[in-house]
Amino acid sequence: MRRRLNAGSLLLGLASLLSVGIGQEEETAAPVDASLFKKDFDNCGRALFYTSLDPTTATKADFALIVKSQHRNVLNEEGVYQALIELDQTKGNPGTVDTIYSNQSMVARGYGKTDTWTRERLWPMTRGAVGGYASTDIHNNRPEETRITSIKREMLFGKCGTVEFADVCVRPAFTLGPSSTEQDGKIWLPPADKRGDIARALFYMQLRYGDEELDLRLTDCPPFNGKMAYLSQLLEWHADDPVDDNEFNRNTNACRYWQGNRNPFVDYPDLVAKFYGQPQAIEPNTRTYQSCLNVPTQAPTAEQNECSLLQPGDIFLLRIEIPGGLELYMTDNPWTGISFASVEGVIKLTVPSGGYKAGETFGFGPDLGKDQKWVREEGEFNIGTMGDSIFLYCHLGDSSIRPLVGYTNSNEWAKPGLDLEDYGSTLSALPDELKDVGSIALPHLDNYKYEGPDVAEKKDLQKYMMDPTNWRGNDDGLGDQGGSQMAATHWSAMLVSLFVAVAGYTLL
Repeated sequence: MRRRLNAGSLLLGLASLLSVGIGQEEETAAPVDASLFKKDFDNCGRALFYTSLDPTTATKADFALIVKSQHRNVLNEEGVYQALIELDQTKGNPGTVDTIYSNQSMVARGYGKTDTWTRERLWPMTRGAVGGYASTDIHNNRPEETRITSIKREMLFGKCGTVEFADVCVRPAFTLGPSSTEQDGKIWLPPADKRGDIARALFYMQLRYGDEELDLRLTDCPPFNGKMAYLSQLLEWHADDPVDDNEFNRNTNACRYWQGNRNPFVDYPDLVAKFYGQPQAIEPNTRTYQSCLNVPTQAPTAEQNECSLLQPGDIFLLRIEIPGGLELYMTDNPWTGISFASVEGVIKLTVPSGGYKAGETFGFGPDLGKDQKWVREEGEFNIGTMGDSIFLYCHLGDSSIRPLVGYTNSNEWAKPGLDLEDYGSTLSALPDELKDVGSIALPHLDNYKYEGPDVAEKKDLQKYMMDPTNWRGNDDGLGDQGGSQMAATHWSAMLVSLFVAVAGYTLL
């Protein structure tokens, strides 16, 4: 039986079963044979690798050519994990890996889950490191706790006060993190003993992929779409945290057994200043580097993209055009006040090329059309029966998050800044952008239907949507929809989390 929405109704359903396969528990996998991915390249010693050039006179283009031409093995995702297990093994403790941000030694098996570790791309895909070569490049990948990667996300590397005012800084950057870490929601400062390693990995990425293929760039100047920052910070980190034996040996083993090329900035540290210059200072009484003073856009603004066309609260009920190509994300992870924690999961929908027309219904569930294909982005998106919080968001041009909708049926929004265990799997804080528009907090029931006014000015409609008295809910399904009686089992199977751009609303 085809399910329809009455004009003027917006439905949200919560259930424990997820019929489309996202969030299912996976069986424990058998150990993977790392030899399936390993190679044995014979020219990976430093002297042999650079025999075709003179390191003292070679140009940046010369080094770029050799690292690109010698990239002889492209790993798949499983291959990356197997490489990290060997390359980043805790010294003297086989079966464990060292993490790049939290400085923890973690059990190597069980990777890729929300409560274990995953691979962290130091140069994120959202900042241009896309494609089979760049996204799996072993010089760019490191192990990290999954919960930490969900906090770090696409933040730029630097120190607090570079973009935001220093009084919003969080130290350490995450609960129980190293004391030398900090972050302010846009800038991420890693542990002091890992900063040089990270800087040299990013210099390598720019060298390897800074051509017409991906045009990766390092800069101090916004906008940062397709770029990584802050170059001056990375130059300082390179000098303050020089290459040690562990980093040098990792470089050799990455070349010999896994990828076939080396990172020249680990082998010849003086190349950094030669190719990237000296660090700049921030102009007094500003948050702008001196080299950026004549750049037209001095503030950390983003280049326009599809997400820029939407504002918080727009995708709640309003008749608006949803542009094709927009990537929408839905998560049941809690908002901590700074970012989404990695407790549960994230799914993604890429809006079809034709877009969604004003008033067209779309959402999440098996009966909403074949073009509405949500895919798992990370973790396990699995809505709970004891209450949950759901958010819809997109990424702006600088990869920052723009919250669009917030919904909870856990009675109220929690306070920001709690420990992760206090949020659990049901509670969440509310992003500031959604405090006045685009959110609703309801008592715990499995299903809700909006029954408030549907003809009003935009600001009034948004106000009505945030009023709990305009919602009817129960645990047994919502009854007659489009002339058909639905049982509670239908609602469990449908599992509609959010309907957006619902037909029938009229703006005066």
